[in-house]
Amino acid sequence: RLERLRESAKKGFSNATDVADYLVKKGMPFRTAHGVVGELVLYCEKEGKDLEELSLEEYRKFSDLVEEDIYDAISLESCVKNRKTKGAPGALWD
Repeated sequence: RLERLRESAKKGFSNATDVADYLVKKGMPFRTAHGVVGELVLYCEKEGKDLEELSLEEYRKFSDLVEEDIYDAISLESCVKNRKTKGAPGALWD
C-alpha cells in the first residue's frame, strides 16, 4: 500500500514547486523560476518523464544553476519534509 501511495505521489508534478524553490535558493528571481518550471513540465510531458527522471544535462538546458543536488531537493521525502503548512502536501502535524 505504501509503495502504491509513493508511485501515485510521483505523478502530477507535485514537486514542481520544489524545483522553483530550488532555483530561487540558487539566486533566480521567483518569476523567472516559475517560467523555467513551466517549461520543464511541458518538456517532461512531451518526453513522457517525471521531473526526477530528467538527467542533469536536461535540467541544464533550462538553467545552468541546476547542480547534482537538484535530485535531493525534489525527492518526495524532501517535498513532504519541507511543507509545514496545514493543508500543504506535508507530513501530519503534531
